[in-house]
Amino acid sequence: MLYFAYGSNLCKKQMLDRCKDSKDLENYYLNDYKLCFCWNGLSSNPNGVANVVKEIGSKVPGVIYEISKSDEDELDRCEGFNRTPKVYIKKCFKYKDQNVLFYVLNGKCDPRKPIENYWKDKVYQGYKDHQLDTKYLKDVLNNFDIKLKKSP
Repeated sequence: MLYFAYGSNLCKKQMLDRCKDSKDLENYYLNDYKLCFCWNGLSSNPNGVANVVKEIGSKVPGVIYEISKSDEDELDRCEGFNRTPKVYIKKCFKYKDQNVLFYVLNGKCDPRKPIENYWKDKVYQGYKDHQLDTKYLKDVLNNFDIKLKKSP
């Protein structure tokens, strides 16, 4: 089974903690979506979390992973798929004749600033882990007056 990560699951450490069988296959751009940080609807977390929303002509950098069924079950738990109401819902796109799973927030995107230990230690770290385009992330974070410093 294939899974597309675009937010905190780009962080290699987090992904291995969550999905023991996962293997990153390649970097990939999800077409006609854009990255945003939104409130997930849970009163326990008023901060922004990564999400993708439809936007024709845009593209989101990420990574395609191969995952097991138990990995998918763990992602469902972590992404709030099993909650009522669901925090994230599942979508798929085709890649080399296979379906690729990805999660999007269930409901309208209410933009929220992400906390530093989330965007820096998870999302930005994931961009660095996979040599993704950090300028893309920098542009998204600039919407919240978050400035990425150049890596040494």
